[in-house]
Amino acid sequence: MATNITAHAANVTTYVCSAIAGSLLIARLVASKFQPKPFDVSFWIALIGLLVLLARVVLTYYVLKLDTASDILAKKHNNTLTSEDLSRLKLGSILSLLLRLLLTTHLWAMNLLLLLLYRRFIRHLQWMKHVITATWLFIGISYVGVILATFLECRPFHLYWQVDPNPGSCVKEYVQITVQGVTNILIDLILMAVSLPIVFVQAHRTAHRIKLTLLISLGLFCIIITALRLAYTFQSGSLQPARTFWASVSVLAATFVANAPVLYGSFQLRKREKLSSRAYAAGNHSLRTRSRTNPTGTYLADDELAIVKHTVVMQTEHVVGEGEGEHSTSHSASAERLDV
Repeated sequence: MATNITAHAANVTTYVCSAIAGSLLIARLVASKFQPKPFDVSFWIALIGLLVLLARVVLTYYVLKLDTASDILAKKHNNTLTSEDLSRLKLGSILSLLLRLLLTTHLWAMNLLLLLLYRRFIRHLQWMKHVITATWLFIGISYVGVILATFLECRPFHLYWQVDPNPGSCVKEYVQITVQGVTNILIDLILMAVSLPIVFVQAHRTAHRIKLTLLISLGLFCIIITALRLAYTFQSGSLQPARTFWASVSVLAATFVANAPVLYGSFQLRKREKLSSRAYAAGNHSLRTRSRTNPTGTYLADDELAIVKHTVVMQTEHVVGEGEGEHSTSHSASAERLDV
């Protein structure tokens, strides 16, 4: 299957996956205004992820159009290359390295979004602080490791676009994609392990725990996609169309997994706010249509009437809270629970 992936198919896949992933990121950025802290670190990381995604779409087009030295060697067309062809191959090969840099940056940015989300719910657990710190370090070190593998697998550097004499297998960058794929799988496993306490700390109802478990288990989807990507890349001989095809699928999967919990939480929070507003309006309407006297006929002062209104609102919020989960004692706490 992988060996039959054409440049056109890879381009179309990139456009489709990037469009969906970009829409998710834009939705997340828009939904941030419903969060307690709209412009926190995660907002800027999501924005960077969106910009990287757009840059990757542009680079993908040119890399597939210009071709790379690795693909030319695999097709055995290096005997008829002109100086102009060699110049195009050099540019295409260099851009392919930048393309892999952008891919790594986007995938790792999505990992950071998940870690930032999970940290909000478990940072009060003393023993988890060390785990979170270690995860930060591993994500940072692994990112540097993948970047080094991307640009140092071929030495000297000009081997990346050399076709004659044959530069060897380094132009296929098997080491780079192996390091990238394995470390990304490890990060996914670590993030899933880090998020497990949320199921027991935040959820007190079975239905809520099931929802949280399903959201967290989306990480398995990323692991499966990464494993398939590694397998098909090796099977295809690391041809650029195959690498681009599966990289685009990985981008979509990672973006979906990183943003689904926040988008779901924002939707639930917005839904709760609408229910509260309707209940508040209904309470006000009921109070306005009644006589401003108590059952004994005594006139209620304005401050007494305000207390009654406040009681109606509080009772309504309590009912709404029971419908969604345990009642929150503050708006920010409610928002954090709904984020997952």
